[in-house]
Amino acid sequence: MTNFPFTPPLTGATSMAICHLIDDKSPPTDEPAAMNYPPSSNFNQLLKLTAPLVAGAEALTRHARQQLARADRKPTPGAALRPGPDTPLWNELARAASLQLRKRGEKAKLARVLGVSRQRLHMLLVSRVACPDAERALLLVLWLNARKAGLDPA
Repeated sequence: MTNFPFTPPLTGATSMAICHLIDDKSPPTDEPAAMNYPPSSNFNQLLKLTAPLVAGAEALTRHARQQLARADRKPTPGAALRPGPDTPLWNELARAASLQLRKRGEKAKLARVLGVSRQRLHMLLVSRVACPDAERALLLVLWLNARKAGLDPA
């Protein structure tokens, strides 16, 4: 064992290395085959402290690998866009439509106008995990303009 930089060197006939993490104050032996093991209770305490750190590091590593794999994927030609940072126009349209849907029953009326189920409308406007096809997106724009003009398009 070696002395830590912040540990003052011991004076006297015998010098002793001190491991501050596991309180091992036994003097090192000169025999190459001998190993000094720390007391088991201190070692178990050290394991209890490091286990969550290791688990967190592994989780962060998995997450980073997933993010890199997702970033490396090339979009398939002709594939539908997924809502997110890559679809700012849809995000703004969904936000504007959501602001118009405050009264009870408004979502159901809009779902009838667009020709989709209430569940699908929830996926489009609330949870934003799907984008509509072009026809329904244009219908939504027309519906939004009619609502802003004070008309009831239903």
